[in-house]
Amino acid sequence: MVKEVPAEAREVLKKKFPSFYEGKKPVCLHVRKSMWRKEILVRDDQKNDPNAATKQSPFRPPIDPTSHKANFEYEGRKYSYSSTSPRVDRAGNRRLTYPGAVIRLSHDTYIQPNEEDKLFAIYFGLGIVKDSPKAKENYIYEVYDPADEAASKIASFKREESIKRFIYSEASAEVVRTTLETLGFTKFVNDDQNRVHLYDKYSFASEVIKERILSLVGYGKEGTKKVETTESATSLVNRLVETKMIKFENGGWYGRDKRGSGENFKTKPFFETTKTGAEAHLELIELVEKDSELFNQLSK
Repeated sequence: MVKEVPAEAREVLKKKFPSFYEGKKPVCLHVRKSMWRKEILVRDDQKNDPNAATKQSPFRPPIDPTSHKANFEYEGRKYSYSSTSPRVDRAGNRRLTYPGAVIRLSHDTYIQPNEEDKLFAIYFGLGIVKDSPKAKENYIYEVYDPADEAASKIASFKREESIKRFIYSEASAEVVRTTLETLGFTKFVNDDQNRVHLYDKYSFASEVIKERILSLVGYGKEGTKKVETTESATSLVNRLVETKMIKFENGGWYGRDKRGSGENFKTKPFFETTKTGAEAHLELIELVEKDSELFNQLSK
């Protein structure tokens, strides 16, 4: 054990682990997730059979503990930690018994409130804990806090719900179509199908593709939320005709039926006229310019 934890180190530890000092709660260490492994499982009587049926275990942390030399310096002074007390040998010398100045750790190790010296040695003396002063890139352990994990899960859930809502209802239909086209995904004539299809692609994509999708739809960018592209009545009608979302037939203008496959047109026209050809087209444009309700209906 360390005889006395330096006052300045104690102040740092109090800020880093407030519940350890104030709430008298232990500090828990978990092996970092990137070091978790799957094991190949096989029946004992088939270990030497290359054709034996096998299965993989879930990802889980290593079982074996790790040992770490606990001789270190802090602020120019040398310290040594041991879980055993030194003993006097026959020659009168004080020596540490096995395991000596070594700290043994494993997944789910708890450092109790009465082990401040051990916490000091691990945090300041070893480079194996994430975010500690001597932490190396290949650190082994992370401080695990159930409350932090719960907060992280809730924050992640809220973000995913926000993304889902944005793609389903807040990004413009044109942006969704353009994103699908840019990434080479299938496009549908039905805008609702496009939104669902894009979110499905996002859900099962790699992290790189996910970030690409969010960038293309404008998620998180100022001014993109709940903003639809502004079109003139002429541009809107021309686009709907070109994309075959509306059609003129037998004196009536028909819109797509968004139910089912989205490939059929409604049986009842949304506008009837006695004109034909280009005149019917121009008449619809004029109507859309005057009727804001119809403009909004066709824009969806």
